Amino acid sequence: MKHEWFVAFKEGDKPVEFREITAYWTKRLMEPTEYWPSDKRWDDLYGKHLDRDTLLANIYYGIRKVYIRYKKFGDMVLTEGYPSKDDADKHFRIGWFGTDIGCVRVSRWAWSGTPADKKFFRIWTNKVTEPYLYAGKATADEILEVTNDLEKF
Repeated sequence: MKHEWFVAFKEGDKPVEFREITAYWTKRLMEPTEYWPSDKRWDDLYGKHLDRDTLLANIYYGIRKVYIRYKKFGDMVLTEGYPSKDDADKHFRIGWFGTDIGCVRVSRWAWSGTPADKKFFRIWTNKVTEPYLYAGKATADEILEVTNDLEKF
C-alpha cells in the first residue's frame, strides 16, 4: 500500500479501501452459499474470461438469487509497500466491518481519472485495533491482506 493511504488508515482518517471489480477480487471477497446451483461452475459466472460489466451483472444476479455472499473477515493486515515480515512499523491490523459494491464518493480517496459512477468493491474498516507484526500472527482465513498497488489496474 502506498505511504499516503497507509498513514490515512493508521491515523483513522480513511475508513474504506477500494478494489477493482475483477475475477481475482470477486474470488477473494465473495463465496458461494448453500443455494449455489449444482450445475454451475464458479468460473463460468465469475471467471477471468468475462469483461467487467458482465462480471458486475453476474455478481448482482448472484446476490439477488442468494447464490453468493460477501465473505466475512475478522481483521485485515495492512502493509506499507513490501516490507520484511519483521518490520512492525510497516504492518498493522485493522478491523473489518463489511464489504459492498459502490462508488468512490469521497473525492480525496479517489485516484485521478476515476469516473464518479464507476463501481468498486468497498472494504469497510472499523478503527485500528493494534500494531501488528505479520509473521505467524494469523492464518489466511483470518485476514485479508489489503494492498493498494494501483499500477496493476
